[in-house]
Amino acid sequence: MATLRFRGSDFRDLIDTLAQAVKLSANGERPVIEVNGMIISPNDVNSIAGLMPQAPLSTRHRVVGDQLVTDKPATYRTAAASLARRTHEASNAGIRRQKRG
Repeated sequence: MATLRFRGSDFRDLIDTLAQAVKLSANGERPVIEVNGMIISPNDVNSIAGLMPQAPLSTRHRVVGDQLVTDKPATYRTAAASLARRTHEASNAGIRRQKRG
Protein backbone atom coordinates (compact mmCIF):
# COMPACT_ATOMS: atom_id res chain seq x y z
CA MET A 1 0.00 0.00 0.00
CA ALA A 2 1.38 3.40 -0.97
CA THR A 3 1.77 6.16 1.58
CA LEU A 4 1.62 9.77 0.40
CA ARG A 5 3.21 12.23 2.80
CA PHE A 6 2.38 15.90 3.23
CA ARG A 7 4.50 18.11 5.41
CA GLY A 8 3.76 21.77 5.86
CA SER A 9 1.44 24.39 7.23
CA ASP A 10 -0.22 25.54 3.99
CA PHE A 11 -2.94 22.92 3.69
CA ARG A 12 -3.94 24.29 0.30
CA ASP A 13 -1.07 22.23 -1.12
CA LEU A 14 -2.84 19.06 0.00
CA ILE A 15 -4.70 19.37 -3.31
CA ASP A 16 -1.55 18.04 -4.99
CA THR A 17 -1.40 15.10 -2.58
CA LEU A 18 -5.07 14.29 -3.20
CA ALA A 19 -4.45 14.45 -6.96
CA GLN A 20 -1.68 11.87 -6.52
CA ALA A 21 -4.11 9.70 -4.54
CA VAL A 22 -6.63 9.82 -7.39
CA LYS A 23 -3.97 8.72 -9.88
CA LEU A 24 -2.80 5.85 -7.66
CA SER A 25 -6.38 4.78 -7.04
CA ALA A 26 -7.02 4.61 -10.77
CA ASN A 27 -4.37 1.86 -10.84
CA GLY A 28 -6.16 -0.10 -8.12
CA GLU A 29 -4.12 1.15 -5.16
CA ARG A 30 -5.68 2.63 -2.04
CA PRO A 31 -3.06 5.03 -0.72
CA VAL A 32 -2.71 6.06 2.89
CA ILE A 33 -2.16 9.80 3.31
CA GLU A 34 0.03 11.12 6.09
CA VAL A 35 -0.52 14.78 6.99
CA ASN A 36 2.17 16.13 9.30
CA GLY A 37 2.46 12.75 10.99
CA MET A 38 -1.30 12.09 11.20
CA ILE A 39 -2.21 8.91 9.27
CA ILE A 40 -5.41 9.09 7.23
CA SER A 41 -6.68 5.73 6.04
CA PRO A 42 -7.95 5.24 2.48
CA ASN A 43 -11.49 4.98 3.87
CA ASP A 44 -11.25 8.35 5.62
CA VAL A 45 -9.79 10.54 2.86
CA ASN A 46 -12.89 12.78 3.06
CA SER A 47 -11.64 14.04 6.43
CA ILE A 48 -8.94 16.00 4.59
CA ALA A 49 -11.62 18.39 3.34
CA GLY A 50 -12.06 19.57 6.94
CA LEU A 51 -8.43 20.69 7.00
CA MET A 52 -8.85 22.83 3.91
CA PRO A 53 -9.70 26.53 3.95
CA GLN A 54 -12.99 27.71 2.51
CA ALA A 55 -11.02 29.98 0.15
CA PRO A 56 -11.07 30.26 -3.65
CA LEU A 57 -8.72 27.91 -5.50
CA SER A 58 -5.55 29.36 -6.99
CA THR A 59 -5.24 29.09 -10.75
CA ARG A 60 -2.70 26.27 -10.46
CA HIS A 61 -4.85 24.24 -8.09
CA ARG A 62 -7.96 24.88 -10.21
CA VAL A 63 -6.14 23.29 -13.17
CA VAL A 64 -5.20 20.26 -11.03
CA GLY A 65 -8.82 19.82 -9.95
CA ASP A 66 -10.25 20.37 -13.41
CA GLN A 67 -8.09 17.56 -14.79
CA LEU A 68 -9.46 15.02 -12.31
CA VAL A 69 -13.05 15.93 -11.42
CA THR A 70 -16.00 17.08 -13.46
CA ASP A 71 -17.87 19.23 -10.93
CA LYS A 72 -15.40 22.18 -11.11
CA PRO A 73 -15.14 23.07 -7.41
CA ALA A 74 -14.55 26.71 -6.51
CA THR A 75 -12.96 26.43 -3.05
CA TYR A 76 -10.22 24.34 -1.49
CA ARG A 77 -12.69 22.57 0.77
CA THR A 78 -15.05 21.55 -2.05
CA ALA A 79 -12.08 20.59 -4.25
CA ALA A 80 -10.71 18.33 -1.51
CA ALA A 81 -14.12 16.68 -1.06
CA SER A 82 -14.43 16.14 -4.82
CA LEU A 83 -10.94 14.68 -5.09
CA ALA A 84 -11.57 12.40 -2.12
CA ARG A 85 -14.78 11.16 -3.74
CA ARG A 86 -12.90 10.64 -7.01
CA THR A 87 -10.23 8.65 -5.13
CA HIS A 88 -12.89 6.24 -3.88
CA GLU A 89 -14.51 5.95 -7.32
CA ALA A 90 -11.19 5.35 -9.06
CA SER A 91 -10.13 2.79 -6.48
CA ASN A 92 -13.40 0.89 -6.77
CA ALA A 93 -13.15 0.88 -10.57
CA GLY A 94 -9.54 -0.35 -10.39
CA ILE A 95 -10.50 -3.16 -8.02
CA ARG A 96 -13.33 -4.23 -10.36
CA ARG A 97 -10.88 -4.29 -13.31
CA GLN A 98 -8.43 -6.43 -11.34
CA LYS A 99 -11.16 -8.93 -10.43
CA ARG A 100 -12.21 -9.24 -14.10
CA GLY A 101 -8.62 -9.48 -15.39
